[in-house]
Amino acid sequence: MTERFIERGFPIVQLNPLSVNERNNFKPVYKMHKWYARRSSSIFRAILLGAALPAEADGKPLDLMAEFYRGHGDDARLRRPDGKPFRVLDPFMGGGTTIVEALRLGFEVIGNDLNPIAWFIVRGETTPIDLDAFDKAVQRVSDKVREELTEPYRTRCPLTGKDADIIYAFWVKQGVCIDPSCKGVTDLFKDYIVAIKRGDATLRYIPDVTCSACHQSFDWELDRCTVTAGGPQVAGENAAGKGRQSDTRYVFALSPEELVCPHCDKRVEDAAKKKAKTKKVAVHVLLDPSTGDFFEVRGDLPSRVVAPVSGHSFDPNAGPASGGDFECRLCGRKQEIVESARSNGAPLKFRCYGFYAHTPHSVDDPTRAALLGLPTNNEKWFSALADDDLRRIDVAQGELERRANKLPLPVQEIHDGYNTNRLVIHQYRRWIDLFGPRQALALGKLLSAISDESEAEVRDALLAAFQSMLNFQSWLCRYNIPGNKIEGVTSAHDYRNPTTVAENPPFGANEGVGRGTFINYVAAVREGIAYLREPDVLSPKLDAVTVDDVRPSNWRARTLRLGSATDISNLQDRSVDLVVTDPPYAGSVQYAEMSDWSYVWLQRVLRETYPEQFGADITLKAQEIVEDGAEKDAAFFFNELTAAWVECRRVLVDDGLLVFTFHHKEGDRWTGLLRSLFDAGFYLVAAYPTHSEALNSIVIQATKGITYDIVHVCRKRVGEPEPIAWSRLRRDVTQAAREQLREIEQGKDVLPGPDVQMILLGKALMLFSKHYGKVLDADGEPMDLDEAMERILVLVREVRGEELPLPGALQDLDSLTHIALLHVVGKGPWARDDLHKELRGYTHGPAALLEAGLIREVKGQRARLEAVSALARGAKVNATRREAPMIDKLHALLATVNEGRSIEKLMKEWRGKWDLIVEAFTWLAKVDASVKELANLTIRQIGTLGPDKGPQAITEQLDMFAAK
Repeated sequence: MTERFIERGFPIVQLNPLSVNERNNFKPVYKMHKWYARRSSSIFRAILLGAALPAEADGKPLDLMAEFYRGHGDDARLRRPDGKPFRVLDPFMGGGTTIVEALRLGFEVIGNDLNPIAWFIVRGETTPIDLDAFDKAVQRVSDKVREELTEPYRTRCPLTGKDADIIYAFWVKQGVCIDPSCKGVTDLFKDYIVAIKRGDATLRYIPDVTCSACHQSFDWELDRCTVTAGGPQVAGENAAGKGRQSDTRYVFALSPEELVCPHCDKRVEDAAKKKAKTKKVAVHVLLDPSTGDFFEVRGDLPSRVVAPVSGHSFDPNAGPASGGDFECRLCGRKQEIVESARSNGAPLKFRCYGFYAHTPHSVDDPTRAALLGLPTNNEKWFSALADDDLRRIDVAQGELERRANKLPLPVQEIHDGYNTNRLVIHQYRRWIDLFGPRQALALGKLLSAISDESEAEVRDALLAAFQSMLNFQSWLCRYNIPGNKIEGVTSAHDYRNPTTVAENPPFGANEGVGRGTFINYVAAVREGIAYLREPDVLSPKLDAVTVDDVRPSNWRARTLRLGSATDISNLQDRSVDLVVTDPPYAGSVQYAEMSDWSYVWLQRVLRETYPEQFGADITLKAQEIVEDGAEKDAAFFFNELTAAWVECRRVLVDDGLLVFTFHHKEGDRWTGLLRSLFDAGFYLVAAYPTHSEALNSIVIQATKGITYDIVHVCRKRVGEPEPIAWSRLRRDVTQAAREQLREIEQGKDVLPGPDVQMILLGKALMLFSKHYGKVLDADGEPMDLDEAMERILVLVREVRGEELPLPGALQDLDSLTHIALLHVVGKGPWARDDLHKELRGYTHGPAALLEAGLIREVKGQRARLEAVSALARGAKVNATRREAPMIDKLHALLATVNEGRSIEKLMKEWRGKWDLIVEAFTWLAKVDASVKELANLTIRQIGTLGPDKGPQAITEQLDMFAAK
């Protein structure tokens, strides 16, 4: 058996900065399509190399980072004895990171996924496309539909009166009162803040100009402070700007001849023009709820404002909608939004109330543009709708009604599932219902033009841009006010229903204007195609360096299969050298439901070209390995995952490795993952944490470094495991962990504490997994993985010197008692998140401790937890249950002694465990001062019962006491 590099180590210190950089800016090939939970290509490149290359070269340890920066297309070390390339399988290929990186390195690759969108994405990432052909296709589509797609998204330029381009149009959902005698319609604003100037307005100004008439000073501003092209404005707090006195007056003028004093309204003579400075001024755009007009608040937003035109006074943060409820504006009835939609029998309608636009015409009249303040906001401005804007919307709606049957629109019904139920309860029945008429018309025309392209590969590349652009369309896109940008439908991996939405022009006016338009994604697809011609990697300095990898035209064979990972019957036994993947993570993403968003559109074009992948109306979900909170629970998820691992084991050569990443979050999910892996016949060789945040970032510091993916390295377990006693394995685990810790401490790389713990845990689990199912407890019974995980974690922490270890006699206690004695009694209170982090890796987290009554929420502070006193808990707990943990026995005994009652009956129940109970009380007295005296008294009372000579002797002894 050849030992591979990744079995000995993994250069996470060198790789983590590359991974962090990629998380903020993925390589172009991975930005060609929209996918969920993408992983770092740097990590997967290193995994593939580390799993294929031997641990040593010429008797010396391999330098994996040196190999990372080399091309390996003709590397004999990545080949089988017969000279053919290693074959790599990814059974959950998802967004295709494994597939692309393996092809670059010269492997033969097999990709598998149940999701047709994943299949479409990976096919696009791995199909060479002629750039000239792509450019010509883009031009053909643009010539055909660009003008008619952009015209409905134009408005009147405030400078020239010519056409300007809408970036986002703003719409509000309208609730219909459920009272049949009212039926009032209410705009469901949660507040009346339309926009905030991102980063505040940056103004050039001359400070402390003195008026020649009244001799008072003021700021002369050389830029106009507005984002509504000079609309009405009122002053809020700190209107003069940050760093200026609150009572400082200010005035805007382009030249000294136009300068008028803000104190006396007289022209300032001979204003001394000092050197200009810059200052920041907050600007808010509000909607006047009485008229629908927009106006600005310069400075910080007060709790109450008076609209400058109407004189209407209102709280800008208090709209009629709050959470999922709203108050009818006519009758005042409070009701649920979903109830209103249900009563309405159809989705609630939306009303357009404004827009954010860009004008290309500032160059026509730069002086007047400056007077309107357009340069202050990069020639962009906010405005309420005018009659002509409403007319354009009405024209688009009329055209859609006439042409809908001739356009490839998604008329499929919405599946009522885990995430899609959010749509169904709002009465959305078909996918097309989620799009406004102007958007639906534009999307249908654009998709029809793309479908006319005859060359499949080029057409699919255009569809890649379309698929990504769809994420920024529909009634589900909200406007991110602080960020001044639209948020995608699937940004939170679910379907949320905002009451105020942003409509995004599908085609887009110009590249770089707005977010998520077709024209911008066409540029991204083109960049991805070009990238594959000359791929690069990140250097240690985080700049791009070219590597002589295999180019697409010379890629080895790749097979992409649509199907479940539980049945890869197209592959023969022992036909794959490496399995490298990133499996689904429990219920974190409902991939099929979220993929329906783009699938229902692409299916209208691809169902005939790819009938196997796009023949069904919506994605198939029955076999998807997820948790959905309904039919698919944790048991389903792990049973199916086990079946997938069994298939991986079948097709993997005996000397091969399974390497996968898994997001470590909740302890029970990780334990379930390991159990599925061990049940499938694998054992864990090593585990390495990789970060997606910088090690010195605020996020890592705040979470103590526990937000990471774990790289799991596994081998096939051949033959039956040897039985081993836990007492023996405990010594082996402790010794192996100490040796690993010494190796880490002697190395040149400095690792943060949580990383060290994860590596030690991987080493310990490797020893356990080799004997999985045959690790015997003190009674000779096979030890459950949950119990083993608790004990192993305690051992690892002891090796690191993190906490006072439990005495040897208490090492075999149940896991709940372990946690209670080490982390709960005598400790707290805690912030809920802090306790989550402290118990990371344990099976029992805060939820289990709450259920067991060991902790409770601090009254009035749900985010804080505190320990329940031993006496309070002991008075309620049923400690005589057969499965009752030791901590229940201890608390019950303490309560009994405190009340002056006899402990004889309880001790009779627990014959044979007296010494263990005394040992536990000794520990309890040491760590919990509040029960120290009572614990010692209980120990003395147990002592009066005589020696514990076994169940039969104890029964006779207690019967004798009772007779007296």
